[in-house]
Amino acid sequence: MSSSGIIKIIIIGLILYCGWCVARPFIDKYQITKVVENIAQYATLNAVERTEKEYVRRIIKWTERGINLNNIKIEKDPYSDTAKVTLKYKDSIEIFGYVIKEYEFVIEKRAAKVDKII
Repeated sequence: MSSSGIIKIIIIGLILYCGWCVARPFIDKYQITKVVENIAQYATLNAVERTEKEYVRRIIKWTERGINLNNIKIEKDPYSDTAKVTLKYKDSIEIFGYVIKEYEFVIEKRAAKVDKII
């Protein structure tokens, strides 16, 4: 393989790496949003304390990404069987250990108790 072929492979690898670094916070946000949606639905059927424990169990794998387990707010309306879950966290784009851009995400999801889907 010639040196120009190796350089092209290295450049393509760097482009892919940088693309992944830029996309990663938004991919994580999508996955975390799904977890928050599920927790909101879980909260409609369970007590707030039990919901908080379930949230910790489900979100623990993102703690190394900087999500603080205490940055969640679970509100439950017992009269209408609805729940609102709000999660605030920070993430950043890092390339080779250097922070390029920091983001503060706020995910807010609401859910209503569904007895039966027809």
